[in-house]
Amino acid sequence: TIEVEERFIPNVLGKGGETIRSIQKESGCKIDIDRNNLTITVREGDEANREAAMEKIKSIIDEEKAKAAERAAAKAKLREQEQAEIAAAKAQKAAEEAVAAASNPEPMAK
Repeated sequence: TIEVEERFIPNVLGKGGETIRSIQKESGCKIDIDRNNLTITVREGDEANREAAMEKIKSIIDEEKAKAAERAAAKAKLREQEQAEIAAAKAQKAAEEAVAAASNPEPMAK
């Protein structure tokens, strides 16, 4: 039995249950997903096949975790780039305002 985050259950199941059925067919094991307790249990079949099925499930989960981490890193990088662009635009505007103020001095009061 392994614990699994709810967000990874669809990845283990696959489209229309295709992935889990494939693992069950290859291993000769039965795989139970308990959505209430967020666990996956591999039963029946011999020990080696159960281990192979568990490893396949773990690799699917690990792959999805890696993809999620890549997406989060890309999102953070994009956010940093946007903030840098905003800061650059503000600096440019301030510089332009300073140049405009220097070239158009206020008339002196009498």
